[in-house]
Amino acid sequence: MLERFLDMFKLASALTLDSTDSPEMLTGQEIEAIKKIVQLLKPFEFVTKEASGQNYVTLSKIIPMVSCLISEVRKFSTSIECVIQLQSKLMAECNKRFGLIEYNTYAAFGTILDPRFKNLHFQDANACGRAIQKLKSIIEVDVSTSSEEEEVAKDDFDFWQQLAVGQRKKRSTKGDEVSLYLSSPVSCLKSNPLEEWEELKTAFPLLYKQARSYLHIVATSVPCERLFSKAGATITTSRNRLTGKHLEKLLFLGKITSGFLCFPKGPVLNTKIVKEVSLEVNEDEQRKEDGNEREDDYKDENEYENEDQKKDEDENGNGIRDQDENLLP
Repeated sequence: MLERFLDMFKLASALTLDSTDSPEMLTGQEIEAIKKIVQLLKPFEFVTKEASGQNYVTLSKIIPMVSCLISEVRKFSTSIECVIQLQSKLMAECNKRFGLIEYNTYAAFGTILDPRFKNLHFQDANACGRAIQKLKSIIEVDVSTSSEEEEVAKDDFDFWQQLAVGQRKKRSTKGDEVSLYLSSPVSCLKSNPLEEWEELKTAFPLLYKQARSYLHIVATSVPCERLFSKAGATITTSRNRLTGKHLEKLLFLGKITSGFLCFPKGPVLNTKIVKEVSLEVNEDEQRKEDGNEREDDYKDENEYENEDQKKDEDENGNGIRDQDENLLP
């Protein structure tokens, strides 16, 4: 709204001069204050739109965006008093709402497991070390569990299995996966972290498993609210008999894009899933139509039976009345 006013204030000021009862126009100082406020709020607009996305990974961007947002607000400079007060208020709200965001396990894991960011944007060293240590402990549990399963499953001597064990021991002496992963260079900012992990899964199989678990978490509730709005638009007065199962499939088909299902990749699998769901929807519709037809046939049969019964009752009633008239003197 402020940007729109700045684009049109010259035209609006010319119109106010032509009318005697027009409201007072803003002064030059107030216009300059509005320009500074728009400049101050620009980073907040970007962060809000970026965190509300649904077609890309959003959880891993929270800590980097909060760090850059606070940095941009802090280094903003102006001499206008009202803008300075707004800046201090925004800084206080950012520290209040996002001051402990780095201690959030999901946000910290998502940022570390994103090959574009890793641990670069952590401002609190304790929070970063805590998240890395927790990630290492989770991976150690997975390693011990997998080794126990291999020992239980091993019945006969397998030469290739022995070679694989020696290979794992040699790899473990060089360092754990988390340290090797963090020491490697970061990926390009415009890259897709899910696709990047498809290339890194051979080098870091245990971290790949954790990345699949955390990178799919959405950062905000905006995608869910969009889904509720779409569900409300799907159920109309002419489609008020949709079942919950049928509605869920329709919403699923409506959200499918060309890049659907990054884990595992492959358009063949995507097309197969879409076809299966489409067939289920068509079968449900056909089943529903058959049920409605049977219900209509049942109603028609009941109507016919009621009409026949009514005719019989009328005929019996007329016969009784005729007998009564014959008995009258």
